[in-house]
Amino acid sequence: MTENDGSPLTEKRSRRPGAVLALLVLAMMVLYLMVGRGGAKPEGWLTDLDQAKRQAKASKKLVFVEFGAGWCSPCWQMKREVFPDPQVQEALADFISVHIDVDAQPEVANRHGVEMLPTLVVLDHQGTVRAHWPGGMSAAELLRFLNHVRRPE
Repeated sequence: MTENDGSPLTEKRSRRPGAVLALLVLAMMVLYLMVGRGGAKPEGWLTDLDQAKRQAKASKKLVFVEFGAGWCSPCWQMKREVFPDPQVQEALADFISVHIDVDAQPEVANRHGVEMLPTLVVLDHQGTVRAHWPGGMSAAELLRFLNHVRRPE
């Protein structure tokens, strides 16, 4: 082991491990905030499908289910860009919205044939599937999807 002789080269080298460690800790914190919080659930959405069906029955609404996961990029994209859209918010007000984290509730995902993320499903209060869409979509596409489900042609 060499002693620090006070030269700038030695001082620079001795600070690097601390900087690398600090960057690793920062990266882990960011990863935890993005992924480790139980999925990409939009604020105010339910996470219990049975509860959503009970609310749908009481309010005579359909259930909008988004199957996703915390590690799913398209799920996060929809959470950031699609679900906050004012027109989407207005359309979703006619539904009971629920997010199912497929890692936390794999049996629910399996029961609904989820093979890719995100998967969007619309159910009636009894759990009958009215619409099933594998994959993400834009705000405009989601609006068309929701309008079609509300008023099937």
